[in-house]
Amino acid sequence: MTDYPQYRARPATVEAVQFIHGASTRTDMLAFCPKANIGSPWEDTDDTDIRWFFVPCRGDGEVRDGDWILRATDGTYTVCREDDFARRYEHIARTDPQMTEADRMACEWSDYRKDCADGLDPNTFRHVHEAFKAGWEAANGKTFEPGVLR
Repeated sequence: MTDYPQYRARPATVEAVQFIHGASTRTDMLAFCPKANIGSPWEDTDDTDIRWFFVPCRGDGEVRDGDWILRATDGTYTVCREDDFARRYEHIARTDPQMTEADRMACEWSDYRKDCADGLDPNTFRHVHEAFKAGWEAANGKTFEPGVLR
């Protein structure tokens, strides 16, 4: 068997919006991608009545229900199917400069709890929360453990 070279995708940060048929508005989609070709049957129709949606990009620029429209840092657009988007990208939370550290920890705990701690009995839940707080403090350099950090 021949060993072929292997490649890893470079990390990239993109801005993205998801198109949800019947909920996304023509106005919102054009605000994100001004050169998109978005059609509706009549001009005076409901802003969510979108019959076709094409984004200027290489390849097939047709946007379907659930697709994500990605805008790269160079201003180019890509259409990404919902399952591919979920596999390739993760949300980057933009923190509000007005938020305190306690606010940020509460938000992170809320997300962590939904993913990892829902449905636990109260005693286990308390231990998981204590471990989360200790990890938070350690990650933010507020640990009181003596010795070398590892």
